[in-house]
Amino acid sequence: MAVPVKYENPQEGFVSLAICDAKGRIVRTLLAKVRRTAGTITESWDGLDDDGQPVPPGNYEVRAISHPGLKYRHVVSVMNSGTPPWATAEGTGSWSGDHGNQVAVCADEKGGVYMLWTINELGSGAQCMDANGRKQWGAYLDWGVFDGACTAMAYDPECDLVYVAVDGLSGSKKNARGGIYAFNAKTGRRAVLPNGKDKLQVCDWSPDLLPPGNLRPHTPSFGTALPQKEMAEGIIGPAILQANLVGLAVSSDHIFASLWAEDAIAMIAKKTGAVVKKIPVRKPAGLVFDRSQGQLLAVSDQQVVSITPGTCQVKPLIKEGLEYPFG
Repeated sequence: MAVPVKYENPQEGFVSLAICDAKGRIVRTLLAKVRRTAGTITESWDGLDDDGQPVPPGNYEVRAISHPGLKYRHVVSVMNSGTPPWATAEGTGSWSGDHGNQVAVCADEKGGVYMLWTINELGSGAQCMDANGRKQWGAYLDWGVFDGACTAMAYDPECDLVYVAVDGLSGSKKNARGGIYAFNAKTGRRAVLPNGKDKLQVCDWSPDLLPPGNLRPHTPSFGTALPQKEMAEGIIGPAILQANLVGLAVSSDHIFASLWAEDAIAMIAKKTGAVVKKIPVRKPAGLVFDRSQGQLLAVSDQQVVSITPGTCQVKPLIKEGLEYPFG
């Protein structure tokens, strides 16, 4: 004989309904997220438990949950300030690379800000924002141009280009190749370099140049996440990159590239792509060229130095107080 179970459903939607014993334990689930209309509804219970056995005589109560169903509503995208937060055809949507850490930033004189991530499989590995932080374009990073991942970037006002440096250990290769390619600063499209080439190799170097203990089994070390051990110890400078080419700067005639593992800064002629000289600098990293003074400023190990490119004279500016400076 069936037992009628009558209840008032306050809204149209989904109902879950259970029969419970005197101790509040569920003995029979009558409904589990079943759509019902609003109003008076009668279900039928055959007096059996969930195992198909008759329940003993006693007092039982009905417990129910009624809800209209789950509906999504976009409120905010975590770690995403794109407008909109999803990818769009014109490139103003979505935000950042999805498979690496932010590694560099530079700006132009008009208020444009350019940001670089190490690697991306989706999203924008390189992107431009206006002075209000609104994304103007996003570019997909070119895997396989050189070894490793992206390490540095610089803006060239004469050519209106954004240079991107790529370097690092990759797989089981004996040596690593580091180099530069470029994006059009207005559109974010790949562009040729001032020497007419689509890429420029800057270095071909051996992992033997890295300090002892700096080599780890997974490569590139910073492609997906910064090494946790080094971060816990506060080591977040260029030493964790397992790369040689880790800094870029631009003058009217030259591109400067920090070669961290070689203790040198390469001075490259923009028109030819040739390395004019290598300026001896201990563990160079972040670079910026001061056009008003004709001086190259560089992070050098735990110092900041000023360099006269013509004479290669290196003058310390900040000698102490920096633990792991980068850029």
